[in-house]
Amino acid sequence: MNQKNESWILPPESVTEPRHWVRDDQAFAMMLGSGSIEWGSRRSTMEKFDYAAGDLALCDRHGGEWVGDMTTPHLEIGISDVALTAGSDGAIGEVELRPQRRS
Repeated sequence: MNQKNESWILPPESVTEPRHWVRDDQAFAMMLGSGSIEWGSRRSTMEKFDYAAGDLALCDRHGGEWVGDMTTPHLEIGISDVALTAGSDGAIGEVELRPQRRS
């Protein structure tokens, strides 16, 4: 099990071509400014989501998600399996949170 939690501050991107992102750790993003991100579980179902500073999104894990145009700076935080299990009241096995594009 990976015990390392990681975080990155990501500026808006100039890349607009959709790409498939797969993460094995659980991650969420906190928006640092207003803007939008295009994403979806499949390239053909991508949607544009508008965000304000402070909005959160819980990323999909293992299967990945398609990400297109990103115009909002955000902080992305990865949470290790060890940390998720420790915070889940003694759950056995892998703990996974449901992806949510906006909260």
